[in-house]
Amino acid sequence: MGATLDDRQQYQANTYSQQYNLLPKNLQDNQGQDFKGIKHFLTACLLLLIGIAIALPFWFQQRTLDDLQQQVAMAKHKALEIEDIKAETTALLHVEKKLADIKQQAPVILNVVEQLSTLLPKDTWLKSFEYKDNKFLLQGLSASSSALIGLLEASPYFKQTTMISPVTRDNKDEFDQFELETYRESPHDAG
Repeated sequence: MGATLDDRQQYQANTYSQQYNLLPKNLQDNQGQDFKGIKHFLTACLLLLIGIAIALPFWFQQRTLDDLQQQVAMAKHKALEIEDIKAETTALLHVEKKLADIKQQAPVILNVVEQLSTLLPKDTWLKSFEYKDNKFLLQGLSASSSALIGLLEASPYFKQTTMISPVTRDNKDEFDQFELETYRESPHDAG
């Protein structure tokens, strides 16, 4: 009667497993080679796209990191400038305080110099005049250095006047070289 079961199965197996090429014979050979080239090209494109997909996030992260490092460097630079300004301001405030202290002492010193110029005899000259911690150091020449202590003690501006080194006599000019210290009388003590 016809085809047996085995023939049918073999026919169906051949139908599904065989490839039919309906192109003319001269084009059939080139098609396999062209398809292989396209297949290789597409594989290369796929690999390239996978590589880009992997590398792109790293590139963006590196770029973001570079931007952040640049911002940190700028912030550090500004912070250093601010620290320099702060140090300069502190130094200026310190100088201003010193100037205020000097200014506060200046009238006292001027009064002392004026008092010394009135008290000291005409044959007495000062070589150095130093004021520190309410104490005056005076060095100079005088025809009569022993009288200086009494003159200064008699003034309301000075107290505890003493010679701090021995008096030496210059025989050539006949003047005594003296060095003495005295303390400033506070306004409360002088009153």
